[in-house]
Amino acid sequence: MDLLQYSLRIAFLKLDGFQLELVEFKPSVSYEAIQKRFPVVDDRAKIQGLGKLAFLVEDIEAVAAKMKSHIVKFERDITDDKEFVAIFIIAADNSGNWINSSRK
Repeated sequence: MDLLQYSLRIAFLKLDGFQLELVEFKPSVSYEAIQKRFPVVDDRAKIQGLGKLAFLVEDIEAVAAKMKSHIVKFERDITDDKEFVAIFIIAADNSGNWINSSRK
């Protein structure tokens, strides 16, 4: 769906009762363009706005193993964060966007 008046393109993916909404804001600026202008931004987590997509999973070890078998690039391997009481992984898609999986 194109919402030209808002410079947006939106797509909905549905499967087995799960829906994912993908939104593209046409005038947005790429991470690479921001880095060129502001070299101190050396990590996507330093940018305000949507920084990652997150999923809650039952078996984080199995998810990590499957992703590794498909040669997925990891930003953070299995991490046990005691401060936030979370066990998670962060992978990157082909564009470098972060995908976070946390143990349920």
